[in-house]
Amino acid sequence: MAIGFTLFPVQSTTAEDGLSADPLWRHGTAGLDCQIVAYDPQSQKLLTTVADGIEVLSIKSGKLLAKLSQPAGFHATSVAVFNGRAAVAWAPNDKRQSGHIRCYDVNNLEMIATFPAGYHPEMVTFSPDGRYLLAANEGEPSDDYSVDQEGSVTVIDTQAGISQATVRLADFHDFDAKRDELRTQGIRIFGPSQQHEDGLATVAEDLEPEYIAISPDSQRAWVTLQENNAIAEIDLSRAKVTAIHPLGSKDFSALADQNSPWQTTGLDASDRDGGWKIRNWPVSGLFQPDGAVAFEHSDETYLVTANEGDPRVYAEYQESCPVAQLQKRKIQLAPRHPARFLMDETKLGRLDVSVVGNCESGEGYLEQLHCFGTRSFSIWRMSPNGSPELVFDSGNDFERIVGREASDRFTSKSYLHGRCTAQGPEPESVVIGYLGSMRLAMISLERAGGIMVYDVSYPMQPKFLKYLPPLAEDGSRDCAPEGLVMIPAETSPTHKPLLVVCNEVSGTTTAYQLDWNYHRLASSQ
Repeated sequence: MAIGFTLFPVQSTTAEDGLSADPLWRHGTAGLDCQIVAYDPQSQKLLTTVADGIEVLSIKSGKLLAKLSQPAGFHATSVAVFNGRAAVAWAPNDKRQSGHIRCYDVNNLEMIATFPAGYHPEMVTFSPDGRYLLAANEGEPSDDYSVDQEGSVTVIDTQAGISQATVRLADFHDFDAKRDELRTQGIRIFGPSQQHEDGLATVAEDLEPEYIAISPDSQRAWVTLQENNAIAEIDLSRAKVTAIHPLGSKDFSALADQNSPWQTTGLDASDRDGGWKIRNWPVSGLFQPDGAVAFEHSDETYLVTANEGDPRVYAEYQESCPVAQLQKRKIQLAPRHPARFLMDETKLGRLDVSVVGNCESGEGYLEQLHCFGTRSFSIWRMSPNGSPELVFDSGNDFERIVGREASDRFTSKSYLHGRCTAQGPEPESVVIGYLGSMRLAMISLERAGGIMVYDVSYPMQPKFLKYLPPLAEDGSRDCAPEGLVMIPAETSPTHKPLLVVCNEVSGTTTAYQLDWNYHRLASSQ
């Protein structure tokens, strides 16, 4: 795709619920791989990560203003902005090396400071008050598992100024001796190791920090450990991991609980069943969130997670396996497991599940089938001790809505239907923003494309508002939305809230203007 941008005239596309999301502009990037976006309200510039560095765009037009090239041997994985400063996470191409975080002046892209990070910094973010700069260091293994670096979180305290900042590493060493206890609690620690006699990774090696959500008071942070199906809590003042919380799973065999209307279950498990068919199956989905964001409501802190799911798939280790192929992997289901009778490819046979499980019978049987992700977003109430309590899950909304509203892209032989055997629509990231007094959650669907919009003004009673399909223009379509940023009306050039979406595969960045048409709402009542 050639570098370029397109301006769109703002037209009313108000839905029946009154919410409109009108495209303002679309920018295309040569080399694709456009993933993360951040906004500087002072200069009204956007910064996006691309294959060869950082692009700076105008929020008004999407026009390319400047570019920051990547250091030799590194690539940009994330960018964050606070008070005119941009922080970029540079990850080395060689996984045996650690990464670093560099801060730049947004106006001229001159480097202000550089800080060491851990292995493979995956995400960088500022605390709401700007004091802390954090990086989630994923510490992924090499493809042959000869190297498996430790996961960690870099905590940079800038209270004394950027030039006097202190850098500390919140690691997981204190939990190494508790590996068996953590596994009993449901935290997935199962990676192999070529360095240890027992053939297993330590806790610090196995945990892979993915995404960071920070409390509104800038005191605590929660880090998603996607492959481990858990969340770690960090005390920022001490730069210390204080707890690791398992997230459990969602039962796709259970019928909807009439007392909990959000507990809709079921999934489309086959790409050979003739189309979109959500049914209850004897499998459970691991939440495995990627993106997360925290907000406060009635003096309580809530965490919103996009439950993407992610198996470990490397040359020397394959965690994912279709149900019908388990026996070839020498893995036996428990004798009375109902999936034994559902191996047909139109049923569960082609659904990817984990080969890792608890053999509760003690006889080597796989007692439960776990697929990757829950094809939903969730809201968790964070207790004073940091443990998450599930208060809402979107159930099968995403599959049901995409199947209904994108029927032209969701046919029996389509790419979308082919994803049914994996993680389905793959909710990737989530942001919180405001439209007037309404609190909105925007969730990107990496595989299905598009954005789901919910009103989460009341955390335990969210309401679906709109599915924003991927923008199609000049014969191409936005593909694989990754990073999102919500720009409030007070810092928007249009004086309306803006949603900016980075699309990884299409290499496009698209801006939408959000509004609420009260006249349309009133006339429809």
